[in-house]
Amino acid sequence: MQADAALGLTALQLSNERRKGLRVALAVAVGFARTVHSGGVIPYLGPFFAAKYLMGSSLPMSPKKSLAIMIIVLVVGALLQLIVGVAGHRPAVLLLVLGLVYFVCFFLQAKGKAGPAIFLILVVSIMVPLLAILNRDLASSILSILFQGVLSGTLLMWMAHLVIPHRGPEDTEVPRRRSTPTRSAMPRPTPSSS
Repeated sequence: MQADAALGLTALQLSNERRKGLRVALAVAVGFARTVHSGGVIPYLGPFFAAKYLMGSSLPMSPKKSLAIMIIVLVVGALLQLIVGVAGHRPAVLLLVLGLVYFVCFFLQAKGKAGPAIFLILVVSIMVPLLAILNRDLASSILSILFQGVLSGTLLMWMAHLVIPHRGPEDTEVPRRRSTPTRSAMPRPTPSSS
């Protein structure tokens, strides 16, 4: 516990970080056990998305954002499935198209302009072509598998927040002072005598 005090963490910050870790562990354990028990094709997919969502924020994702993520998965997955269907027999063309997608995603991440959508596009753009090339039967159902993974990850995230809720505000750090002067702090012009 001395290490926590040396880092300058308050009791609330330490409690929230532990709660975040417990939420991730709960969601991954429950999700993986449920998916393996039910005979899921890719059992780690739902817990993977749940862990990503839970580590990204201390608060649960809104339903609007969850819907947007599901739409991104469906659109990007369908587009990549089409690309693999058209260029699957031409490895050089497929390599160039996928290389361009990966380059743009990694470039945006390196510039710091990437949000969670870029990470999601990367995951989908790796999984869809890989599974479509390796197994043609699996390629036809990959979109439903990805959709189920995102949906179960979202449900696991909300379940973890119900069982282990977040305490306190989103940012428990000490707020920083603004670097720009406010209007009252700016020097006022003095009237000049003419």
